[in-house]
Amino acid sequence: MRDEPRPLPPLPGTWVVMRRELRALFQDRRSLSMMAIFGVVFPIILAAGATGAKNSEGYIVGIMTEVLLFPYIAGLQAALTAFVGEREHGTLGPLLATPLSNVSIFAGKLLGAAYIPSFAASGLGLGIFLAFIEGRGSGPLRDVGGTPLAQMTAISIVAGFAMIVLGLLVGSKAKSVRGAQGVSTVVVLPVIVGVQLLATTVLRRGLGFSAAILGALFVAIVVGLVFSARIWNREEALVSTG
Repeated sequence: MRDEPRPLPPLPGTWVVMRRELRALFQDRRSLSMMAIFGVVFPIILAAGATGAKNSEGYIVGIMTEVLLFPYIAGLQAALTAFVGEREHGTLGPLLATPLSNVSIFAGKLLGAAYIPSFAASGLGLGIFLAFIEGRGSGPLRDVGGTPLAQMTAISIVAGFAMIVLGLLVGSKAKSVRGAQGVSTVVVLPVIVGVQLLATTVLRRGLGFSAAILGALFVAIVVGLVFSARIWNREEALVSTG
């Protein structure tokens, strides 16, 4: 009698799935083009409009949050279609048939398909944005101060991660790629509008307010991940691929 394969521990399994998703990303020209647009072209365009001497501090921080958040839109699209896209292409079945736990599959897809590429594009975009502004000699961010900028950077990064977690949660139950993509507007707009409002509020409220927002976002991320693991039916997904 043949022994059943033992499932991989969560961390090694996550690493396996993450590498698989990153390899697939570098073979997808559409995804790479979106990352280049959001990470290079978009920050330059926004920086060109943010160098005016009369721009307010809130406006400058708001523009910076757009540079930080917009790459996560591409990550959200990847998260929404991470499962249903593979199901339509017939590649989800072999993945689910491996000795990988649900945690490893979810975490690997979350990191490799969505978060790591978005985080890299966001960091690149922020660097280009800051370098372009400083190169113009106007230095409008100097009036804002390092502390508010650090607060909004942290909030934007965590909010982007929360948006991707929500996208993976919704995408895991989607029936088609078109249906999953139709949800993106519902997810993206509240996040972007909310972070834009935070950009001006953080300047007035200080560290305590930022810490409370970060705490709420972390709670939302944990709840989203736990809820995803509970509602996802591996056997149902495996049958639907056949």
